[in-house]
Amino acid sequence: MDGAAFSRAIWSGDLEAVDAALRAGADPDRPTGPGALTPLMQAAAAGQEAVAERLLDAGADPLIETPRGENALVTLCRSSRTSGQLAAKLIRLGADPTGADQHGMSLLFLAARHGNAPAVQALVDGGAAPDGDEGGRQIPISAAAQGGHEAVIQVLLASGADADRRSSLGNPTPLMEALAKRHDEAARLLIDAGAAVDAVLAGGVIVDPTSVLSCALGALDDLYFDRSSPRRPTNALVLELLRGGAADGLSASELENALALAHRWRLRRVAGILERRRSARNARSQELGG
Repeated sequence: MDGAAFSRAIWSGDLEAVDAALRAGADPDRPTGPGALTPLMQAAAAGQEAVAERLLDAGADPLIETPRGENALVTLCRSSRTSGQLAAKLIRLGADPTGADQHGMSLLFLAARHGNAPAVQALVDGGAAPDGDEGGRQIPISAAAQGGHEAVIQVLLASGADADRRSSLGNPTPLMEALAKRHDEAARLLIDAGAAVDAVLAGGVIVDPTSVLSCALGALDDLYFDRSSPRRPTNALVLELLRGGAADGLSASELENALALAHRWRLRRVAGILERRRSARNARSQELGG
């Protein structure tokens, strides 16, 4: 069996063909695919854990690296198809759960971004910090929130991740990320975990002050949906945010922005609540001025 056929057998999970290739003398550490990936790296990326076990039994080196310095655990964390068993085994065999890929992205951040909850669990169990790197540039729970990966969010929260963790670059909070992308269930998980519904983002990667409420109403649509059309915000979720105090501390300009967005989406109940708040605020200002 040539290298291309061996790769096809690995990616398709054809154990019989993989066994035949190994019996015929195929080297379990010889790169056979694009990117100089070894058979074990390919099996990890494809989520073919039974194949990976066969390769390890045949002597595959779990720590061998590509010319870019990446091993099987890195390719696994880029996949959404792998269970945590292989990740845990690779860690037991010496792979570093706190490592990073060639671009400096932590494995936990990669796994969270790709929605690989079992790998996230294995990495955290192996010693990866659930809140991400110390520099605060890569926040796993934010990556999961932006992708709507609810199972990853649950794993991270259960492991002690901060529901309000923001990067040092000034990115939105995880709740803002989930709301901006219309991932309602991910947003509710964060709200239930105590994420601040009255947070306001000022500065950082976004110039204008943006509140959690405005994110829920589409304030970041131009940033997050440049190639697609966002769906209408969920009225019930926005009302839930308002009941939780999302509008309580807004400045006059932030309140006006949220009101304009509510009118844009024809969320009449939301707009009515915000209009009453504006009227009450104006009345208080007049009293104080008088």
